[in-house]
Amino acid sequence: MTSSQSRSRLKPSALLALMIVAAVLLLKLPLQASLWLDETITFWITDGSFAEAVLRSVTYQGESPLYFILIRDLRNLFQPQEWVLRAPSLLALALSGALIFALACKLFNKESGVFAVIFFVSNPQVLKAALSARPYSLALLCSLASVLSLIHWFERGQLKHRLAYALSTLLAIYFHFLFAGVLLVHFSYYLLFPAPTRRVKAAKLWSTWVWIGILLMPAAPQLFCLFTRRESLLFGEVPGLLDLARSLYHPTAAIYFVCALAIAATFRSFTLLPGRFFSKPLVKWLLIWLLAGPLLFWAYSILSNSAFFINRFFLWQTPALALLFAGLLQSIEPAKSRLLSLAILCLMVSGHLASLKWQIEDWRGAAAAIDASWQEKKSPVLVYSGLIELQQPKWLLDHRRWDYLLAPFKAYSVEAPLYPLPANPQAEQMQEYMESLQNEVIGGQNEFILAALQIKDPQGSGYAHQNLSDYFKSRGFISEKMTDAGLVHLLKFRKP
Repeated sequence: MTSSQSRSRLKPSALLALMIVAAVLLLKLPLQASLWLDETITFWITDGSFAEAVLRSVTYQGESPLYFILIRDLRNLFQPQEWVLRAPSLLALALSGALIFALACKLFNKESGVFAVIFFVSNPQVLKAALSARPYSLALLCSLASVLSLIHWFERGQLKHRLAYALSTLLAIYFHFLFAGVLLVHFSYYLLFPAPTRRVKAAKLWSTWVWIGILLMPAAPQLFCLFTRRESLLFGEVPGLLDLARSLYHPTAAIYFVCALAIAATFRSFTLLPGRFFSKPLVKWLLIWLLAGPLLFWAYSILSNSAFFINRFFLWQTPALALLFAGLLQSIEPAKSRLLSLAILCLMVSGHLASLKWQIEDWRGAAAAIDASWQEKKSPVLVYSGLIELQQPKWLLDHRRWDYLLAPFKAYSVEAPLYPLPANPQAEQMQEYMESLQNEVIGGQNEFILAALQIKDPQGSGYAHQNLSDYFKSRGFISEKMTDAGLVHLLKFRKP
């Protein structure tokens, strides 16, 4: 982190590479695509008064109301189109790119900042967060800001950096409570970098954390409620070692790195001199940043036999890998070989981004097909939206909760009557609900529509849409596909 490194000029070729990647990224992101399940929940939560948004977010979500209040205010300014709901997350990606560039400049130099940004924006988890009307991208932005503010504060000891650190950390946690894990990154930085490099005494750091804790007290009731029902909020499977390995690095990033080096070596000989940029404390710190989140969530999932290992819960660790790869590429000598590596990296990332095919949950298309069918024949619609709460009979039997369970068709409204379904209708605990559905809805119908998300049953009975299709076929119905709605299976069932 020398001053000469931070003042190094950014070559036009590096800037051009960054602009190419950014242009390809903007052209390929499906901003106008149908909202996916969690985004439709965002739509439903923010489709009402301020008080309703707060109450719905506290009752049904694992995040504080902060993000949903922001989206509600945005909807009051603009039409609630898909790109409007996603705009804050996409803007957060752009700002996160600027922050990781600044952080790489601080740790290495400006040229390495370009490498870091390219690796960062090509991370599939980061891209998914940036394309979602959910709080993860904003929480990631604030977590990055907190790290950069902490470094500035430690180096300069100024009040403005202390306030920036406290505010950004507080916002990161309020956008998503699990982003409190970034405090491990802060604490490890404090431990690894010796006191002579800091102008901040330990007492000031600890007192800042105390104030952050005090300012988080309004969230205590919601956190307690989430803890008491934590098992009902988890989905997926208990992770294995392969899941842990995949979370630590994305294979695409490793391929980019190895290929950039291999192809560059084919045309020009070069030497890797990592000692120019990496001190032992810096390497340890970046590795802790990379490993701490996945290891903690993986260990908790194994010890508790629960599915708590979900990549977006520790998205705050993604900048570390980008910084590690950037520092290694920047250590290439001579400069012409480094420039060749940058060009190869730019081409590979641009090609990868241009070839991306997004899996779309086309709830919008499904709603249009249901409405068209309703005009011809008034058939009820049975819906498996994919929400984990659909595994609990008390939620299915409580009609007050149906708006939440049927959130996709609150975002894309239909005229037909809607009824929620579990992932496995033959499960013993679902018999009461399925019998009532049979008596009150299906029994008197010769025809109905099934809209089911293609997702595995959280209880391990296979894919939900297949379970439901088999269940109704066993009761004498035959099915036909209505339309292609991506991961949303839309079938019409009728008596032969």
